[in-house]
Order: sequence, then structure tokens, then C-alpha cells
Amino acid sequence: MGETVTWLHLSDIHFCEEKSGWSSNAVLEKLRIDVDTYSKEQQLRPDLIFVTGDLAFGEIPGTSSIEDQFIAVDGFITELRELFEPIVPRKNVFLVPGNHDVKNYVSDQNKFR
Repeated sequence: MGETVTWLHLSDIHFCEEKSGWSSNAVLEKLRIDVDTYSKEQQLRPDLIFVTGDLAFGEIPGTSSIEDQFIAVDGFITELRELFEPIVPRKNVFLVPGNHDVKNYVSDQNKFR
């Protein structure tokens, strides 16, 4: 019973450059630095990465598509995985969507909300 499983859990990232990039970029950059520093100092590497709830900010018609937000999410997760040696495999990253991670379509009003 000597083996351990180590994981990194992040939640509620809310990627959306147009809506929150001015503040979240600073926080996420600090997170990257902290994860990189701590993993090297403590010689830790997660076996699994969990990213739960509200990866994106949500569909903002005419301003920011949810698809573009998920492209940013993918880039961030890739950077995060690559901070570790060896790189955490993509198959070991688990995403659990939140309510902001889906398009809310109101059919009777024929618009997004």
C-alpha cells in the first residue's frame, strides 16, 4: 500500500477575455507560477487534473462565443499540463462542466440569455 495518487483540482475559471481577462489573467499567471514553483520545491506531479464548474464565462452573443472561450481553456490546460515533468497526459485531465459551460437557448424568445 505504498503507492499514492496525487491530483490537482481547479474550479470556476470563467475564461472570457472580453468579460474578465483584465483580472483573471493576473490571477491565472500567478497560479501558473505557484504551481510550477510548488511542484519543483515539493517534487510533486499530479497524476490527475480535475477542472470543475464554469470553465467558460458563457455565451455572450456578438461579443464572445463559448467556442472561443473553450479554445482559451484548452490552451490554459495544455500550459498547466506542460508545467510538470513528465507532462501530465491529456487523458488524465477530467473536465466537469458548470452552468456557464453550456449555451442557454430560449426557444420562445429566439435568443440566447
